[in-house]
Amino acid sequence: MIRTTGFRYALGTLRRHPAYVALNTVSLALAIGCCLLLFWYIRFHLSVDRYHRQADRVVRLVTELHMSGLSYSSGIPTPVGPALRQDMPWLTAVAMVVGQEYRLIQVESRAGQLHAGQLRAGQLTNKFTEARTMAYVEPDYFRILDYSWLVGSPDSSLRQPFAAVVTRRLARKYFGTANPIGRHLCMNNRLELTITGLLADLPDNTDQPYELFVSYKTLDFYAHNGTALDQWAGISSPTQCWVLLPTAESVTRLAQQLVPFHRKRHPASLDTYQYRVLPLTAQHTAPNYYTGIPGDVLLVLAVIGGLLLLTACVNFINMATAQALRRGREIGVRRVIGATRRRVFWQFLIETVLITSLAAGLAIVLAYSFLPVLRQWTQTPVPFRLDLIDWGFLLGLVVLVTWLAGTYPGLVLAGFKPVLVLNGQATQQQIQGLPLRRLLIIGQLAINMAFVTAVLVMNRQLSFWLQADSGFYIDQRVTLPVYQNGNQNLARFRQELLQIDGVEAVSYSSKPPIGGTINTYPIRFADRPTVEPYQMVTMVADSAYVPFFGIKLLAGRQLPDCDTVSGFLLNATAVRMLGFSSPEQVIGKLLTIPYRDTLTRPIVGVVGDWWQEGFKKPVLPTVLSTNQNSFSNCHLRLATGRKAAIMARVQAVWERYFPDNIYGEVHLDEVMTNFYAEEAEQLRFVQLAAGVAIAIGTVGLLGLVIFLTSRRTREIAIRKAVGASEGAIVWLFLREFAYLLVVAFGLATPLVWWLMNQWLSRYETHIAFTPDLLGMGLLLVTVTTLLTVLVHTLRAARTNPARALRTD
Repeated sequence: MIRTTGFRYALGTLRRHPAYVALNTVSLALAIGCCLLLFWYIRFHLSVDRYHRQADRVVRLVTELHMSGLSYSSGIPTPVGPALRQDMPWLTAVAMVVGQEYRLIQVESRAGQLHAGQLRAGQLTNKFTEARTMAYVEPDYFRILDYSWLVGSPDSSLRQPFAAVVTRRLARKYFGTANPIGRHLCMNNRLELTITGLLADLPDNTDQPYELFVSYKTLDFYAHNGTALDQWAGISSPTQCWVLLPTAESVTRLAQQLVPFHRKRHPASLDTYQYRVLPLTAQHTAPNYYTGIPGDVLLVLAVIGGLLLLTACVNFINMATAQALRRGREIGVRRVIGATRRRVFWQFLIETVLITSLAAGLAIVLAYSFLPVLRQWTQTPVPFRLDLIDWGFLLGLVVLVTWLAGTYPGLVLAGFKPVLVLNGQATQQQIQGLPLRRLLIIGQLAINMAFVTAVLVMNRQLSFWLQADSGFYIDQRVTLPVYQNGNQNLARFRQELLQIDGVEAVSYSSKPPIGGTINTYPIRFADRPTVEPYQMVTMVADSAYVPFFGIKLLAGRQLPDCDTVSGFLLNATAVRMLGFSSPEQVIGKLLTIPYRDTLTRPIVGVVGDWWQEGFKKPVLPTVLSTNQNSFSNCHLRLATGRKAAIMARVQAVWERYFPDNIYGEVHLDEVMTNFYAEEAEQLRFVQLAAGVAIAIGTVGLLGLVIFLTSRRTREIAIRKAVGASEGAIVWLFLREFAYLLVVAFGLATPLVWWLMNQWLSRYETHIAFTPDLLGMGLLLVTVTTLLTVLVHTLRAARTNPARALRTD
């Protein structure tokens, strides 16, 4: 009965103060809503690939490369898997996976023929380009990771060459509702595959991209896109080795045996690179090999959520203590008629629970409404759900906020002395703790300054990356795929493209200067007896490639205009790593690369460095050569303007030369932007946090201003009565908050300076954190703060002094 009465009394009290309830509810809802969004986002990333039953026993082997400093590859030499099975029979299972990029898949017609029927605008009825969906796999891959088999099994479906297994999603994409078993696919118009199994669709929380699995034995008859099966010297990032350990603790044993294994199998590369063990549970957030998001970023997001929640609690405390000035007589009457201090305290906590619960309900609506934006920002399929874990998290937030925000104001209200209050003495005399409230506001302002400064630093860093000289030109440059099946004439194709009005230049290569798969090989220089203790990136390009992209020629000459490898170009980093200070010193020296066939050719020129993986990573030592048979990309330089019209004519020409393939184009400026997608995502989170923190902080400042003006009502009235202007009275309060801003700036500066320099130091090339960024952060927060203070203090300064003194 007492509890019911307390609940009804709390509802009545809140109904009598709607503005107070609305401000606190919105403030808390913003913070809790952000916390809920961040919780969903973090929980999703921490769940990636954790659904596998043996996840704690699954590892992948990756490679630590010694090139220009340390670099890392998710790939592994192709022979590692079979060698592991021989040398370490104690491993439960080992499976090689060779991923394929941008494979053309053609679907067999019902009549059993592969046809090339066309729709309008050159779109094909039964052809698909799979960017990263296809892989050659050994059957034991499905012993290591969990896939749900709808038809077939690893032993029966992937033991024979030319067999393939697809997910249900791909089966619907290729065959509609028809039974896919026994149907045929053709890859790149050359390799015919038979569907022998069907898998359930992959869950969203996985990093495994493959949905078309081809039997590994097929590689005995067909060359894949990567290093040869017996090639220890090369590394291709889509080539992976998966291992199932006997126990989770066996990871240490495997790591200890990798160096002896490496020394036994390929000692020549031991100083060039080393194999490392990457547990499946760490794969998504690993700092060097991750495919999702770094773990420290998730930690920072959790801290941001905590800071927003703390800021909202500070608001509540300031608003509640300011509201206590108006509730003194109410509390005094309750104490006179028998309410104990304890009951008053718990009565206020009930009110806090009601406000926090209302805020939590509103937070769910806000979070759900903003979730599609979050998915679009991050390209992450964060699910909307409210399961037991989510409800538990939400309940925990309500309890935490209730205690953090409600305890101090509750103690203040419970501490009112009824005799003093009912005798008309000012309630604010009993509300102590102005220093505490000032301290809370200082902390809140410091948090706001930190968020705003972080936004400014991150935005400037992104702008620097996108505008800095990357060592090559990307503007108005477009890349198209080309396919060589023996009947296409790339020289004639080039001439037809150049006849299109608006196409200014054409070049061929194995990859553009940025993006694409990076393949590395060891090299041997001149008459040195051993290979160099690092690997070089190998690229194939025509004689037009270097001038086409504006890469500087430092010494020697361009690549010759020929079909085969007759000489090499090195970049400046490769020259330095060979031990030479001048590019001219290496011209004419021989270089040997153990590619598919060992190549020994002279170095004909040296070019300037360019940033192949964006400014976040170091420049890699690179060697270029000519080999027409390896050209897979065609690059166009377009005239400014009319891009859409030019590319429409380009597409028409392309489809005449490659009718059995699917047209696609890549704009290099977009590739450059995508290199910094992770940082752009982080910036959006910090921008959101800064906006919410400032919005919440505005409410908190309003609470403190109300408290200060109520506390000094008599002083304001007397000053006005003796002739003080409104401006002089406003200055009393602005001076108070100017002092708080200065203290907050002093607290925030060393912290944000250290944090942002730590963030910047993660990248190979970054801006300097200059004092003007701190000044801009201070200015923005100062303007927001003083405007908030000014609005309420002007109203207080315009109060009639006679009425204020009469009321007092």
